[in-house]
Amino acid sequence: MKIRGKIIKGIGAASNTIAQQKIYFKPYINNIDDYYDGTINVLLESPLFIREPKIITPIIRWGKEGRLGKFGFHQIKLELEKKPPAQNEVIECYIYIPYNSPLYNNLFLMEILAPKINLAGVDYCNIIIEEEAREVGIFVVG
Repeated sequence: MKIRGKIIKGIGAASNTIAQQKIYFKPYINNIDDYYDGTINVLLESPLFIREPKIITPIIRWGKEGRLGKFGFHQIKLELEKKPPAQNEVIECYIYIPYNSPLYNNLFLMEILAPKINLAGVDYCNIIIEEEAREVGIFVVG
């Protein structure tokens, strides 16, 4: 399954929270230290519903204030649409699902947890889910 989306600027909140949460994500994502302290926000052309991501954490107490949160991660490939004549770049990433976030119910907006990459000149991308998506409860709605 492949869904096209536009990379958009977020509000910047994930930059602070991901840096604080990374230590708690290590049991779930081995190379989390190689990932950016933030997310790539992708506004999808078609809504995407993920009922059961491959990884769901228990409730975690994180940060200086001891916030509680439960998180989901679903491994994907992110295909960056480079401007011609460059070839598209494909990167292993995760859809990041913070269940307590107000963005959680927005089926058009996905937060992508990715290794440190250069997004200069990249406006569009494709989220690629390679497994039998419907078997794990992933649906393109509409």
